[in-house]
Amino acid sequence: MAEASENTPEPAEPDGPPPHPTAADATRGIDFGDGLVLPMDRIAMTASRAAGPGGQNVNRRATRITLRVAMADLEALIGAEAAHRLRRLAGGRITESDELLLHCDEHRTQGANRRAGIQRLVELVRQARTRPKRRIPTRTPRSVKRQRLEGKRKRAAIKQQRRRPRGDEQR
Repeated sequence: MAEASENTPEPAEPDGPPPHPTAADATRGIDFGDGLVLPMDRIAMTASRAAGPGGQNVNRRATRITLRVAMADLEALIGAEAAHRLRRLAGGRITESDELLLHCDEHRTQGANRRAGIQRLVELVRQARTRPKRRIPTRTPRSVKRQRLEGKRKRAAIKQQRRRPRGDEQR
């Protein structure tokens, strides 16, 4: 007689795609890549009523998510130089109490807005961590300078010809 375990169906795969590697994990925190992880207890998330899609649901449910992260925590994680770039990128989203404030109300559910808000934070920090390329100024080619001066000479000659000849003055 065959064992029952052979006929037992294998466990089904979980529905949907696997979680994004940068998504928040309650045990670890938010992963910004390169081993940089911000613990979830360093982020304050609050829910409030939102404007936007959802119909009457918007009036009854608190689906808007507001993330608050202390800039000091982010600076300790990503470094002073990247934190300076983050401050420039964030602009008016940094409060007087030196916290980064992100709002997300683009989805109908609180969970989706929570994930979108965390993803926004991850993208903002990644952008700040990327050092901009230094601009190398280019030199104007000699031929272009020559063409410009030739054009000026021709224009000056045309204007010179429009003038009244010397000694031909009227009294």
